Amino acid sequence: MVKNLGNHTLFILTRNRPQWIEYSLNFYANFRYTGTILIADDSEDAEFEKSSQIVKKFKSQLKIKHIQGEGRGLPTRKKRYCMTRYYAVQEIDTDYYSQTGDDDIFFTPELFKAIDFLDKNSEYNYVQGSMVQVYLDDKMNIIKTGDTWSPTCDYDDPLDRISHYAYHLGCPLLGVNRTKPLKDLIKIEKELGWPPFARKNTDGLEYFDEELSWSLQIYASGKIGRIKECFLYFRLKTTPTKKEDRIENLYLHDDLKNNYVIGPIANIYQNSLPSCVNETHREIFSFLKLYGTKYSKEDCDFQISQCLWRLITRHNGAGLLKIKTKFSQNFQLVTKKNLISKINFFVKRLLLVIKNFKFYFKLKKGYYSFKEQHDKLKKTIFGVN
Repeated sequence: MVKNLGNHTLFILTRNRPQWIEYSLNFYANFRYTGTILIADDSEDAEFEKSSQIVKKFKSQLKIKHIQGEGRGLPTRKKRYCMTRYYAVQEIDTDYYSQTGDDDIFFTPELFKAIDFLDKNSEYNYVQGSMVQVYLDDKMNIIKTGDTWSPTCDYDDPLDRISHYAYHLGCPLLGVNRTKPLKDLIKIEKELGWPPFARKNTDGLEYFDEELSWSLQIYASGKIGRIKECFLYFRLKTTPTKKEDRIENLYLHDDLKNNYVIGPIANIYQNSLPSCVNETHREIFSFLKLYGTKYSKEDCDFQISQCLWRLITRHNGAGLLKIKTKFSQNFQLVTKKNLISKINFFVKRLLLVIKNFKFYFKLKKGYYSFKEQHDKLKKTIFGVN
């Protein structure tokens, strides 16, 4: 029996990738997903039209809203992403939503478990299940998989929750969120005079703006939960190419002005880091105040600075090992010889599998169902065997 998910929206951000839109919509049609799919599309006109034609093919099976992103004409990915996301989420009119990439697959058959959890636990604004990482080669063949969970967070105060996030990064965009905190963006915009996290005023940082700033607001708004025996997400890891303007690909580029390549130091060279950090600080403080922190302004200011320091400087530059140096050779050698950590990881994984054997059996069953569909689609959509 297919569960009615009419109170849930699946939110997808995309740009110039109609083939991946077709890929993901095939999965949601196959799952018989009954909620709303909102596609915010930053594509250039020709690619947007291709995606529109694909969407039309699925209109009889899926409820889809396909809109052009507000940021589509902006020159950089960070601004496009932030502006498009800010205005697109205002279109969500269901009580719950999940955000996913065009090339990641949300496993919608178990969504009802997450929604039931949020219905019964009002202090939680986000809940996650398990996630399977699927690694693909350049022929779209699955080369390995691995399951993972993100941390939970049950502190009562929003300052404690964002502090926890800064030191134990989760990914609260891959489960199910309440929609209500999205409406708080508008409240804060009225207070500040600009749309928070949208980078209308400042240049921002690519990797930080795409996920971390939005996640801070989710953590500030409520507790972060997890359902152990609930499977919700396939996260696809594709082979990087220079053609696509994506966070996991840009380390291939040689543009030293780009902080995907050399890290936040790029923003210091460009003199854009101070304005970005100051703006983000004010935005986060406004949310802490809105969500009722018990801490003083002085304590909040200090701890926000600590969180931003942690979140920004932890990124060591995607090109650290790109140049063949003695350091990079030694680093790779030590990594290969680090057998103790590998053995410890293996033992922990084995114990976890034994403890949750029944769930892992279900997880494998879901994976094989995914693989069967994936193998069909890679031939018909991507033209590879």
